Amino acid sequence: MQSDNPKSVVDELIDKEMINLLRTCSKFKIPELSSIKDKFVWFGERTKNKVLVLDMDETLIHAIFLNDE
Repeated sequence: MQSDNPKSVVDELIDKEMINLLRTCSKFKIPELSSIKDKFVWFGERTKNKVLVLDMDETLIHAIFLNDE
């Protein structure tokens, strides 16, 4: 779609939902080490023979922002 208005062309290129998501994520607090210490996982002594596999099948991460417009 061609437009004579340069601002509308730029607006088409900007992912406003992603910008809103990033703004929201930047407001999250970083947890204190003491609050997550009990969630640590011990994988044994450090060697070069270990492999960690994370299965992300059927994992959905989704955010919706509803505007009061």
